[in-house]
Amino acid sequence: MLKCTRAHTHTRRIAGIRRALGIALFPLAFAGGAPRAARAQDVIVRGTDLFAAPGERPLATLRKGAVVAAGARQGNWVQATVDGWVAAPFLGGARDSFALTIKPGNPVRLRADAAPQSAVVGDLRAGMGVAQVERRGAWVHIRRTGWVAIASVGAAAPVATATPTPPATVDTTPATIAPAEQQQTTKPATRTTAPVDSGPGGLVLTPVGQTALAAAPDGQRVGTLLPGARTTVTGRDRGWIRVQVEGWAREADFSVADSALKGAVSAADLRSDPEGTVGRIVHWDVEILAHQISDALRKNLADREPYLLAQGPAGENSLLYLAIPPALAPAAAQIPDLAKATITARVRTGRSEPVGVPVLELITIVRR
Repeated sequence: MLKCTRAHTHTRRIAGIRRALGIALFPLAFAGGAPRAARAQDVIVRGTDLFAAPGERPLATLRKGAVVAAGARQGNWVQATVDGWVAAPFLGGARDSFALTIKPGNPVRLRADAAPQSAVVGDLRAGMGVAQVERRGAWVHIRRTGWVAIASVGAAAPVATATPTPPATVDTTPATIAPAEQQQTTKPATRTTAPVDSGPGGLVLTPVGQTALAAAPDGQRVGTLLPGARTTVTGRDRGWIRVQVEGWAREADFSVADSALKGAVSAADLRSDPEGTVGRIVHWDVEILAHQISDALRKNLADREPYLLAQGPAGENSLLYLAIPPALAPAAAQIPDLAKATITARVRTGRSEPVGVPVLELITIVRR
């Protein structure tokens, strides 16, 4: 009898915590057996704002077709959880109970997948707090729960939650990349019989033979995948699959492709035109002088924001403040004082208060 009472009390306590946090729980699909019953998703049927609470300030604008997880209802409002991908440079530090926030500026696009051509799910407003789900390269998978008008939410087509599919079979015939003038009539040579998973990241495939990697279906060849290379499927088009491949390459073998990074922007340029250089991207060699935590005196750094005191670019003796985003904190911590590094950064200000040192927001940092 005592054991049953404790179990009942424990169950009620968990249920109360779930209600307080507004967490929507979904059944898990376990391996083995037949596919589970289909689950209906909710979608935004017309563009609508996402609010922190019913009738309060809007956090974002969700676009028609955005998939959401609907939860509790309150009058004409329904709680909705939305997630998607945001480019890391648009995310700032923690705020309130959230690990990340949307940086000041224009609304930031929330995309369905970690790619610039992926569908836009919504537009996130500056200052919006979000939770991090995962990271993939320069993209961050985020999630936020808020409230939307009930009239803006409808049921989508059911989505089957099936057991894992058998390993995909891939035609081992190397793909033939056609010349540009033949691309309209050449048939694709690489095929797969496995379906592309509907979730972020898709299926993980391992080619059983050497296969060509093309810039587009029937497009220019950009590389070769060797047997055993692991790839993540992110799309399908006319018998081709779009894949993502992760690996390591020598930095010395690469050059900057973005022309915005090739301009001869110096630290003197930043100080002489502090307004005109805001948002510019620089790619510099610098020397790291010290790891610092900002205080209230540095007006262009958030209070307690971590940054690197650096000197550069190479050939100049100018001081720089390099603001460290959360995603780069581990990498920055591995670089000791007085070490040299190559950085890619966005100009936050060309002249910070009170001493006029430029502030740059790190995008990448590599020890030399």
